[in-house]
Amino acid sequence: MIVLSGADLVLPDRLISPGTIVIDGDRIVDVLAGALPRDGAVFFDLSQRYVVPGFIDVHVHGVGGADVLDEDDGAVARVAERLPRYGVTAFCPTTIACRPDALRAMLAAVRRARTTRPAGGA
Repeated sequence: MIVLSGADLVLPDRLISPGTIVIDGDRIVDVLAGALPRDGAVFFDLSQRYVVPGFIDVHVHGVGGADVLDEDDGAVARVAERLPRYGVTAFCPTTIACRPDALRAMLAAVRRARTTRPAGGA
């Protein structure tokens, strides 16, 4: 169990300040108003910080030296691996005008990345 406590939680319909998020495995199991004291769980005091949902970037050509049109099979996967460090949890790969075969290759890479998403990747 992981407890993130004391932060301002930005939710779709409100702000909880301070708030607590309880995580069990890979799932959020509770969102509570108020800060909790330390207990036996892995505890993080996030006072003076914000917790926001993951961002969805709807227009991404690339990041960190990787471009979705790079001519290798792993370009889209590399972009997916690098985006979470910027808070991006989902994205739409975007191209410039290109040759039809380059576009087909990029779309095939998107298909592969959607079915074999790297752990921790967008």
